[in-house]
Amino acid sequence: MAPLHDLTTYLLQFNPGASTTPSWFSQLLDIAVLPIMIGWVMLFCLFIWAVYLACQDGIAQLKRLHQVPCDRCAYFTGNTYLKCTVHPCRAMSEEAIECLDFEPAQSPVPHYSDPCKAHKLSRR
Repeated sequence: MAPLHDLTTYLLQFNPGASTTPSWFSQLLDIAVLPIMIGWVMLFCLFIWAVYLACQDGIAQLKRLHQVPCDRCAYFTGNTYLKCTVHPCRAMSEEAIECLDFEPAQSPVPHYSDPCKAHKLSRR
């Protein structure tokens, strides 16, 4: 028995205008491909729109967090465990944006370094 490929080539020799796919199948493909393509394009556009909205939301959140004045306040310690001596729970959060106890610092606060880490480094 001849392979299927050889059989179709043999049959197409006698009728070159014939198609190897049934006509109903090619019509179905013509009908079904366009809605599927439109669906994929719409999904892609929705994905791009969602990414755009997420980026816009992230930028707005960053702008809001850059309004936190704690690092320029006189009561800010720079310590990891006690960031602010007046409002330790609100320090470096959105609640601190409108802090009534804010006083501008005279000099910038040095960043806190972990004494345990400094001790470990000095022992080497």
